[in-house]
Amino acid sequence: MRKTQCILVLCLLLLSLSGCGFRLHQPLPLAKPLQNIYVQSRTPYGDLTRNIKQYLQMSGAQLSPSPQKAATILNITQESATQDLLSVNSSQQTRQYNLRLSVTFEITDPQGRVLVPPQTLTELRPLTLQSNQILAGSNQATQIYQDMRHALTFNLMNLLASKGITHTLLHHTSPAQP
Repeated sequence: MRKTQCILVLCLLLLSLSGCGFRLHQPLPLAKPLQNIYVQSRTPYGDLTRNIKQYLQMSGAQLSPSPQKAATILNITQESATQDLLSVNSSQQTRQYNLRLSVTFEITDPQGRVLVPPQTLTELRPLTLQSNQILAGSNQATQIYQDMRHALTFNLMNLLASKGITHTLLHHTSPAQP
């Protein structure tokens, strides 16, 4: 009887997850030129770069140890995080900020020719702080930025797997016809 109840609860949980639109992230199919890629960044050990490398590997790409051995180079040219003060209540107790995280990237070949011109992706999230929650707000902002890095990485991977980028890369990297 106990086993039947566990199975029933598990089935209900699975149905509720599928009903709300939850699905696991599947590896995204990448164009052949992206299968052997070098990731270049000013912060090679930063969270965003590490996330991008992990997602690329999950999608079947081989990370090249050097730009010369890669078919393409994903160059992260800029990552910027900003906080914009939106409002302060009349008693100066509550402040609302917009946290913004942007990443600019381009894709080149090993000779430095631009295959995909620079593009910028941005995530924006609100943060509301009470004056007595300054330390907790700092931790909350750190967590929000981490979530934004994951979202930017997922958006970048979706863009890399898109038909437009795939077509562009296949067109630029295909051998010339006689």
